[in-house]
Amino acid sequence: MQPRSLPVRAGTPQRGTRPPRTTGYTLIELMVVVGIAALLIAAVTVILLNSQAAFSTGVTIETVQATTTRLVNQVAGELKDASIASLGSPYNSNSISFRKNLGQSGGVVTLSSVITYAYQTNSDTKLGDGKLVRTQDSASTTIGTYVKSTNPDTSLPGFCVTKNGSQITISVTAQQTDTQGRVVRYTAATSVCPMTQ
Repeated sequence: MQPRSLPVRAGTPQRGTRPPRTTGYTLIELMVVVGIAALLIAAVTVILLNSQAAFSTGVTIETVQATTTRLVNQVAGELKDASIASLGSPYNSNSISFRKNLGQSGGVVTLSSVITYAYQTNSDTKLGDGKLVRTQDSASTTIGTYVKSTNPDTSLPGFCVTKNGSQITISVTAQQTDTQGRVVRYTAATSVCPMTQ
């Protein structure tokens, strides 16, 4: 005699068999997807942080270069109109005094009052070592900040005026720290030949 099997109702799993799979994901599948998503988010975050750091450094480099170039050009622009006889010394120093040639009237050269460009130490250390100051007729104006007291590459002053014959070279070294703590230093220099009268 054969054993009799009982009728099975629909939807009831039989003993020893798996129930038919319904739609959805297993816990393991969900954990794998979450892990892959976390890795992707971490990679994108690292890329964004590195891009932000590079941008910050780039902006600081551009600022320091623009500042030093502007300062050098401003001093050179006035110095080219200077009367050589009015040039103060010493050279290789962090200041220069001169009088601009304003032209001639009846064969007489007219000179401006004394103009001085000089390095001064900053009282506010957030603005770097020092600043470049222009003085004329007792009126002083700060024309640039973040100027180094000494150029570490040459051991000359951060604002330096040197003379070779009738040619005068002006150099400015500035240094700033970007938001990532990286130090950015740049030196700009130019040479001029003042008027000979």
